[in-house]
Formats: sequence, C-alpha cells, structure tokens
Amino acid sequence: MKRIRDTNLMCGKLWKEEKRLKSLATKLIISGILIIVLSGLEKVLIFLSFKGQGVTDTLTLKALTPSIVWNVTESTRTFGIIILIAGAVLLIAGSNFVRNQIKTMKIRNAEFEAEETKRL
Repeated sequence: MKRIRDTNLMCGKLWKEEKRLKSLATKLIISGILIIVLSGLEKVLIFLSFKGQGVTDTLTLKALTPSIVWNVTESTRTFGIIILIAGAVLLIAGSNFVRNQIKTMKIRNAEFEAEETKRL
C-alpha cells in the first residue's frame, strides 16, 4: 500500500514539475516575442527621428545613426531571438512525446544489448 501511495505522490510531483516547466517555457516564448517587438519599435523610433532629413531606406538610416545606438537595437533583437529559442527548446524538451520517444529508445537499446550479449 505504501508503494502505491509513494508512486501516486511521485506522479503528482512530476505533473507539477511538468506544469512548471511548460509555464516557464511559455513565459520565455512570450518574453522573447516582446523583446523582438521592442527591437522593432526602437528601429521605428530611430527612423522617425530622422524623418525630416530625407531618410527612405535602411542603409541611409544606418549611416546617419551612431553605431552604438544601432548596435543596441541589434543586440536587443538577438537577445529576444535567443530567449524565444530557449523557450521553444524547453517546451519541446518537456513534452510527453519527446519523453516517450527517449524512453522507447532506451528500452530498444537495452533489448539490443541483451541480444548482443546472448550472441556472444
């Protein structure tokens, strides 16, 4: 009876852990998207600041903007992409499908090794 209770308790903990992992992954994805949008907004603001100077394309805008200011927008976008990818990887790694596939691969590998030892 105690083993069944421990198993149920463990499953409950795993379920809560999986729920936290999905929640964290969702938060990272949303944060990454918002940071990427912020980068785009920064570029729009830079473009609007040079509106009266005849800036119509990105190359002219980059030439007129100090490199430090332009690098801030680029690093913001890069950071947003990294956060977005981290969230997606967490979401995929935490999914039941991936866990089941890994478990199946381990079982098949153990069966294969058992057959190999029997042959030798």
